[in-house]
Amino acid sequence: MIKKWGLAFFLSMSAFSAHAAAEGIVTTEERAIYDATTNEQIGRIMPNVYYETLYDTTKQFYVQVETATGYVLKDEAVQPADLQVRTPKNTMVTIATNGETTFYKGTDFREKLYVAAADRRFFVTSETNDYYEVLLFGQAAYVKKSDVREDRGIPVLLYHHLLRDSENENYRNNSTVDPLTFIIQMEYLKDAGYETITLDDLYAYINGEKNISAKSFALTFDDGLSTTQRYAYELLKAFNFKATNFIITSRIPPVERLFDPSTLQFLSLKNMNSMRDVFSFEGHTHNMHYFMTGSCGALVCSTAEAVAADIATSLAVMPHNYFAYPFGQHKEETTRLLKRANISMAFTTRKDYVHVGEDLY
Repeated sequence: MIKKWGLAFFLSMSAFSAHAAAEGIVTTEERAIYDATTNEQIGRIMPNVYYETLYDTTKQFYVQVETATGYVLKDEAVQPADLQVRTPKNTMVTIATNGETTFYKGTDFREKLYVAAADRRFFVTSETNDYYEVLLFGQAAYVKKSDVREDRGIPVLLYHHLLRDSENENYRNNSTVDPLTFIIQMEYLKDAGYETITLDDLYAYINGEKNISAKSFALTFDDGLSTTQRYAYELLKAFNFKATNFIITSRIPPVERLFDPSTLQFLSLKNMNSMRDVFSFEGHTHNMHYFMTGSCGALVCSTAEAVAADIATSLAVMPHNYFAYPFGQHKEETTRLLKRANISMAFTTRKDYVHVGEDLY
């Protein structure tokens, strides 16, 4: 279930929390900012401007930038400094840069504070008709609205069955996609500059531990159907896209079978192992992917004891960290049992985008 937390709560757990006086740096030349998790350059800081630091190591100064952490390499041009800093306002709006974008120290837009790469995300602390105020390096920064766009969040795309129209006699429904349609959709995203993130990346983003480009999406498949190997694997590999397959572990066959489009077939463990350069494999129950009564799925209509046993069996067959609710159905007891089983994050089917601070379940 997707619910936004207030930014004040999120910031209380992050490096945004204010101090009376903060340690920082000042550089005599422009210096590159690197992402703390990917080590890619994500922007530049300006000379003779104060930047608050979180901590430092022998080679780097670490700073709060975008939605998580970055660093500046230590050298003779970068000097420690101190400054009074301010507390951000209580809001949760996020923006993304359109191209290489300059953030300024004041609303006159004269003194540069930071230059960000394209498609980077930032929290908004306030706004007017003309500009956004964000918190960068422990201080207010300003960016023209014409240089950025409102960030909707990270999309998580869901697929199930891939089957050619010419061979599809039994599964003409909105869960089955022709491989040609799938190719066109993936080509559209690739051509538009989008890249996939893993569920580990998504988990870190939600927890404010990782900066994620605004041109990112997570790609998932439910049920562990063999057509994901037949029609999706090679394409995703060629595009350098990553994906996750949520597996119903009771349906894993002991051996691979000849392809038969007239029936649903599932990935074997051997199949899965051959696909791990593209796919990760997570949980979709052991044997609770069915309706018990009417439209009530087994996961929510069974006893807590039965659900706990099913989750334990699924984990024993195939250890995993993440989970997809069958039919998107869940209740408070379901999430409690997943947490008890050390499942870190769960997915429903509600149409929405994912933001920092979301409910992980």
